[in-house]
Amino acid sequence: MKKIIGIILGFIIICIGISAISNGTSNNNSEKEENQCYITIEKFNQINIGMTYEEVKNIIGCDGTLSTETAVEDQTLKIYGWYAKNKISNATFSFTNDVLSAKAQIGLE
Repeated sequence: MKKIIGIILGFIIICIGISAISNGTSNNNSEKEENQCYITIEKFNQINIGMTYEEVKNIIGCDGTLSTETAVEDQTLKIYGWYAKNKISNATFSFTNDVLSAKAQIGLE
């Protein structure tokens, strides 16, 4: 009888531990989701050719992902991208010598 009670208590403790871990994970995912930075059409429309990377970053709220960096003589080109919350729509910004020279977006709402 003591063996059965021990097994049941062990099972209950394991279930409580799993529940606590999964609640912590979902809370962490919620926090990560809230802390994520996304591009929106409103933010995209505030960004103008001639702005610096810092100005663009301040409007969007976070650093972009550098996808391309190249240099030819005294010209440098860096292309950064940001995703929308749906993780499909996105915007890219091209900086020539650290000044925005082109911008494009796909599917932003």
